[in-house]
Amino acid sequence: MKRYEDLQQASLDPSLALITGDLSTLKELNRVYVKYRTLPKKQKRISNYYSNEFLGRSVPDMYVLVKARLRIINECRAAAFELFK
Repeated sequence: MKRYEDLQQASLDPSLALITGDLSTLKELNRVYVKYRTLPKKQKRISNYYSNEFLGRSVPDMYVLVKARLRIINECRAAAFELFK
């Protein structure tokens, strides 16, 4: 397995599933998480290694954080839309 020096390199590897803060929709987030859940045990371990190395959290932890952030953003957009109706 190739050793990655930064998150950009690791995120380009199709055999890994990394959740970063730059995902902009719940659909994208869920797609990456489903990919993570279907990976073999070794690839999950490697994905979690790089996630901890570069982001400070495991892939499931990043899923929870990014999902919460996206929900808050969507709620704020909905509230702003209601104000300007």
